Amino acid sequence: MTGVKEIGMRPTKVNWINFHKACRMAQVNNITSVLLTGKGEPTLFPDQITDYLQHLQKYDFPILELQTNGILFSEQSEKYDKYLKEWYELGLSIISISVVHYDPEKNRANYVPGKKTYPDLGKLIDKLHKIGYSVRFSVVLIK
Repeated sequence: MTGVKEIGMRPTKVNWINFHKACRMAQVNNITSVLLTGKGEPTLFPDQITDYLQHLQKYDFPILELQTNGILFSEQSEKYDKYLKEWYELGLSIISISVVHYDPEKNRANYVPGKKTYPDLGKLIDKLHKIGYSVRFSVVLIK
């Protein structure tokens, strides 16, 4: 898994010309969904997610999904609650939470090994549902 040390603490510069070409190509080929993910955790750069969602507006894809481990939504809710609401208004409708196991301890060991606890996924899912999101799990295989 690529982390902050590998990519740095700045978002990757987006080539918007190529992004729009890819969106247009997807559109003319009747693609109906967009999955936003990242090289590492995409929510480290929430303003960039907002930028992507704003750029996607003109293509009117019916399904916009974000894949995340969701940890920052729980640990920094004051910061991220406003983003979650804004993203929903911009058309994001599905949050796919990456997990490696149904056991929180195994998820903690994988995603936040330096911490004593792992976020309560039930509470996170409730919060996301209250905003209006559909939520699914994306199981990541590990050795």
